[in-house]
Amino acid sequence: MTPIIGNAERPSRGIPVVAIALLGMATILGVWSAGDNVHALDLRVSTRVQQWQGSLPSFLQRIADMSGDTIGAIVALTLLLIIAILVKRPAEIRFVMVVACFRVVCMFLKDIFNSPRPTGNLVELLRHYDNTGYPSGHSATAAMIATALVILVFRHTDRKMIRWLVLALAAGFALLVGWSRIWAGAHWPTDVLGGWSYGVGFTLLASWIVFNDQQQDTTSPDRATPPITSAADR
Repeated sequence: MTPIIGNAERPSRGIPVVAIALLGMATILGVWSAGDNVHALDLRVSTRVQQWQGSLPSFLQRIADMSGDTIGAIVALTLLLIIAILVKRPAEIRFVMVVACFRVVCMFLKDIFNSPRPTGNLVELLRHYDNTGYPSGHSATAAMIATALVILVFRHTDRKMIRWLVLALAAGFALLVGWSRIWAGAHWPTDVLGGWSYGVGFTLLASWIVFNDQQQDTTSPDRATPPITSAADR
C-alpha cells in the first residue's frame, strides 16, 4: 500500500484528498466557533488541562511558546530552506517557500472567523492576549514545521527507524505546542485543533503542488531521455 506521504519518486494520490478534508474540517470548525460564544467542551477540556500545575508545565509552556511564535516559525523555515539549498534540492526549496506562503495565509484567518480568546472569568490566563483566537497561530506553525520535516525525511530515506523517530518527535512537538496554548489560557481547544488542521492541510497541499509538479516534469515526453542511436543509424 502506498504511504499517504509518498516518497521521492512517487507522491501519494491520497495527499490532496487528505489536505482538502483537513482544510474543510478546519473551516467548518471555524464557522462553528465564530462569534462571541463559549462551548461547554472547550471549557471542560481547558479546565482539565490547567489542573496540571508546577515548575515542569511552566517550563514546557515557555519552550513551546518560543517554538511556535512568529520568530520560531521564521527560524525553523529558514533552517529548512538553508538545508535544502546546501544539498541543492530545488524542489525542496520551492516546497519550503510554499509552506511559508501558506503560513502567511493563516495569519489572515483570525479576522475572518472572529472567534474570541478565553477570558479570565472562565479560565486562568498566563497573561493578556490580544486579537482573536481561531485558529491558533502557534498550533498551525508547529503543525506546519512538523509535517514539513516528516515529508522531507520520508522523501529521502526508507529506513523505518529514522522515519518513525522523526514522526514521533514531530508529532510530540506539535502536541506540546497545542497543549501549551490551552494551559496558558491563550486558546480554546477548538482553536488548537483548527490550527493543527490548517497547518497539516496546507503543508500537505504544498507538498502535492510542488512534488507532483516535479514528477510530471521528469516524466514528460519533452524531458524524456533521448534514445541512444548507433553510428550506423545516423
